[in-house]
Amino acid sequence: MAIEKVLVEDFEFLIDGEDIAIAIDLDEGMVTSAELSYDGRNCAILTRNGKKAFLLTNIFPGIREKLNSLDDVLILERRGPNHEIMNAYTVEIKHVKEIPYPDKFEEEAVELFEDLRSEIGDEELVELLKSLAKEYSETAK
Repeated sequence: MAIEKVLVEDFEFLIDGEDIAIAIDLDEGMVTSAELSYDGRNCAILTRNGKKAFLLTNIFPGIREKLNSLDDVLILERRGPNHEIMNAYTVEIKHVKEIPYPDKFEEEAVELFEDLRSEIGDEELVELLKSLAKEYSETAK
C-alpha cells in the first residue's frame, strides 16, 4: 500500500528559545506513529501512522538551521477557525540526505516581493517593511 502524499498549505513554526513546535491544520484522528523527515532545505515531511505523508514547504531560511540542529519537534495538530488544538505529540526528526522537492524559496520570495512592490508602490513598501521590522524587534525581546 502506497503512502498518500498531501501538500500542506497552512502551518507555522513556533519558536521558544531553542525549541520548535509545528502547528499544522490537520484533522486526522489518533496518532499511533509519526516522524518528521528533514534535509535542511525547503521541505519537511511529516509521516503519520504510516499512511499519509504531509509535505511542509517553503520553510524560512532562519528556521532551517534551527530545525536542522534538533533531534525532535513538537507537533500541534489544530482545526477550525479558532485553530483548536486536537493533538499534541513529539516526533523524532529523521535527518535525511535529500528530499526530492525543489527548493525555490528565494526565487518565489523575490517574485512575491516584486508583485507586492508593483501593487503598492515603492514608498508604501518601504513603510510596510519598516513597520514589520519594528514589530519583529518588539516581539523578539
